[in-house]
Amino acid sequence: MTKNKFIALLLKFYSGSQTQSEEKELLQSDEVDTFLKHQWDNPEEMQSKASEPDFDKIFQTIQEKTAPVAPKRSISFMRIAATILILAGLAALLYYYNTPDFQKNQNVYQTASAEVRSFDLPDGSKVWLNQNSKLSYKNSFELGRVVTLTTGEAFFEVRKNGEPFKVLAGKVTVTVMGTSFSVCNNTEKQKVETILRDGIVRWENGQQEALMQPDSRILFEEATNTFSTESVNAHELLLWKDPKISFNNDKLSDIASKLSDRYGIPFTVTDSAAAKLRFTFSLTTEKLESVLDLLGQLAPINCQQKDNAVFISHQESH
Repeated sequence: MTKNKFIALLLKFYSGSQTQSEEKELLQSDEVDTFLKHQWDNPEEMQSKASEPDFDKIFQTIQEKTAPVAPKRSISFMRIAATILILAGLAALLYYYNTPDFQKNQNVYQTASAEVRSFDLPDGSKVWLNQNSKLSYKNSFELGRVVTLTTGEAFFEVRKNGEPFKVLAGKVTVTVMGTSFSVCNNTEKQKVETILRDGIVRWENGQQEALMQPDSRILFEEATNTFSTESVNAHELLLWKDPKISFNNDKLSDIASKLSDRYGIPFTVTDSAAAKLRFTFSLTTEKLESVLDLLGQLAPINCQQKDNAVFISHQESH
């Protein structure tokens, strides 16, 4: 958003002449978003400075500074008025953010060790919160679809509704429309990891940004303010969110179908003899390579991974 447009929206907002779409655009702007993010990350610092703004005095000052003047001085007066408006806006947001009503309208989810929790957001999106994690958001997404991952890891399946969905994690902001991805905010090591399973994600840290593609990971290190990108098997890295899966005397053909969904790549049983074999075993967070080794140990079959697909055949006896 340009500076002039931001100032114009602020003027409309405080005069009460803004439309609903203009109000939404202002509240979802990067300028307001940056302020709210800083306030969230530094509650003690901001709380000590919070006080209820004197709106009568603010409006009186604005009217005085924006009264008709000679053309050569109008620009400086508008700059003063704009500065007052921005400060007033931030003060109002700061005061509201620290009021009991605002705190009361915050939804906070937290998990303990060895606990994975899932829940729905107000827009219908779904979240899985990994162990030792904390996430919060404003009730009903009144200020837009924004959630804050204070610490730990969360996986999101975002419902597409035409409105951006943002995750704030330390210095990192992840913005999507409708997709599935995870964010891990390791506050102890000062690292933020983002993994994209489906869709497209815009990743940024205030100074750098990148567009992520499926099966990619970005690791940001706050200490050096640098990030790296690599290709990964997102399904495999996100198994922590899936419940334990068990097979009890199931046919290999049925097992292959479920493993295909679990690991995100096709499993093909190439002959009928192998398809009829039955297995009993359980999986939690095992990687694909370990699963293929396990199948080969349980029965006379060959499991080959080729071109991002798995082919299973009966092992011929010699």
